[in-house]
Amino acid sequence: MLSASLILLYLITGGLNYSVDSLQHPTFPYRLLLVPEGRGSDRAAELFWAVDFDTETVDFRLSVPLRHNHRLRKNGEWFAFGLSPDGTLVNADLAVFWFPYGKPKLTEAYTDDKGAVYKDGNTRDYILLDWRIVPGGGGDDESPTNLEVEFRRKFDTCDRRDYRIESGTVDLFYLRGNHSTLSSGYIDPSKAEIANQRAQLLRSTRRAPPLPSTVKTADITMHNTEAPNQVTTYWCRVQKFPDAVENHHIIQYESVITPGNEDIVHHMEVFHCILPEGVEVPDYNGECEDEDQPPELEPCKRVIGAWAMGAPAFSYPEEAGVPIGGSGISSYVMLQVHYNNPSIREGVVDSSGIRFRYTSSLRPHDAGILEVGATYSPNLSVPPTSDGFYLTGYCTPDCTDKGIPDQGIRVFASQLHTHLSGTAVWTKHIRNGVEIQELNRDDHYSSMFQEIRLLQQDVVVLPGDTLITTCRYDTSSRPNVTLGGFGIQDEMCVNYMHYYPTMGLEVCKSTVAKTALKTFFKFVDGRAGDKPYDVTLTSPSAVAGRFRDVTWTPSVKLLWQYVINQAPIDIECLQSSGRPFHGTWKDQLPPGVKFPLPRRRRKCPTRRLHPFLKKLP
Repeated sequence: MLSASLILLYLITGGLNYSVDSLQHPTFPYRLLLVPEGRGSDRAAELFWAVDFDTETVDFRLSVPLRHNHRLRKNGEWFAFGLSPDGTLVNADLAVFWFPYGKPKLTEAYTDDKGAVYKDGNTRDYILLDWRIVPGGGGDDESPTNLEVEFRRKFDTCDRRDYRIESGTVDLFYLRGNHSTLSSGYIDPSKAEIANQRAQLLRSTRRAPPLPSTVKTADITMHNTEAPNQVTTYWCRVQKFPDAVENHHIIQYESVITPGNEDIVHHMEVFHCILPEGVEVPDYNGECEDEDQPPELEPCKRVIGAWAMGAPAFSYPEEAGVPIGGSGISSYVMLQVHYNNPSIREGVVDSSGIRFRYTSSLRPHDAGILEVGATYSPNLSVPPTSDGFYLTGYCTPDCTDKGIPDQGIRVFASQLHTHLSGTAVWTKHIRNGVEIQELNRDDHYSSMFQEIRLLQQDVVVLPGDTLITTCRYDTSSRPNVTLGGFGIQDEMCVNYMHYYPTMGLEVCKSTVAKTALKTFFKFVDGRAGDKPYDVTLTSPSAVAGRFRDVTWTPSVKLLWQYVINQAPIDIECLQSSGRPFHGTWKDQLPPGVKFPLPRRRRKCPTRRLHPFLKKLP
């Protein structure tokens, strides 16, 4: 029995003399609460892990509470740790721990397309390394309170039922129950406690440098802003960055969310106003696209901080920081907050924003943020009822040649961004037609988990390079077209790339050219050969109206996907001031890839063929 066996083991061994709060061992640098304190009946189930890129393995430590209301849990219970491709308990991969003889036994399991859990026939994909009992929190209570199990898993087990751990987002599951053992080979998950979290397991091995003693803090936030009673609002507030007389470097930033507003603050950006010192900017506080917005805000385009839902604090590497302050430079910044309020909550008062940590101890390089991908425009829209549609945006060789310095830039971090229907994002890096190292990829992307991720190694981007950002969308539950745009029900496809040294290029994106759109709409109208017939696309709203009128048959969806992949593009190649670089940016052919990057071969053993199926010599 679980309870008696664990108590006996605890008394024999004399217990262990450290508490759950001291579990972050140097060999397990990453930590995540699978079941937060106070949620459900468990006190706090915690996961720790370490990554070995040489052996392509992940070591896990799972710490599970054993008490409930000061009593040990019931006999016959089990718990499980799982990996899922899409955040549901469907086609998931599980390690189940149970206690047939008072000692943990690891059984591999999987779920089917309905979420039912079954034993896996393999027994070596997960390896149990160690286990121990962790004592209670002190006082007279000497009963064990936590069980720790340590186990190992390869990135790729080559088992068709196992989840392949990759560099992007992983949905993690924790299950617990006592209704059965695994002797029947089946567990009903509807009778189990279930919790899930998202994480990037294969994190960069880089570590954030310690904050210097000279660090200062500045909160750029809203101030008791009454958010409008509408689904989507972009609210802007202008203020001065404090203590900006001397040159400083921003070295870390994080979100500051008003308690209770965590579900409506979707993402935030802080823009530096590129103006000469002494030029006054009005203290604007209102909707970002309001007609009364003062023209002095137009130069507020240089991003110095960007946060999205799910992102923790971000620290710059020790060789770079974002410049702020100094003589001859404006101290004005503008905070933009995207409020997503689908339930039209009334009376929302918000003071959210971004907290910056900065220092006068300057680092060797000035860092910046380059925005690549697709233009915010209905020109790129996603058809309804599509479970795998792709939008692509280009940062073209002509634009990088104009904006990137001769020595190039070093990209060290990346934040991928879509809205609700995005399921995968990646950026390809092309040089002279040859695809080289990717600039971030997440094949299991979630708009609810948008971290800024350090790359494993810096990626050097040179003048004339091409950056191609592609996003995959699932609109299978949407009966109407999803427009490209700013609303939460609209879509975006963006990669915010953090780099150094800073340069004049701020935005490098594209959209389908207007000439190609006209041809597409004429074709779906059945008027492709009718010369007098014209398609009027005088504004984004006119383009949106035409997309809403399209009858999205399977053949029309295929045609639109072809247009996105092959048609001429209009390019945004913008400086930090918001002005375009000089060049020809309309009706350009999308850059191609002559030599794609070879797909990485899996290190799986070759299956043996039956003797009669072997090829003859």
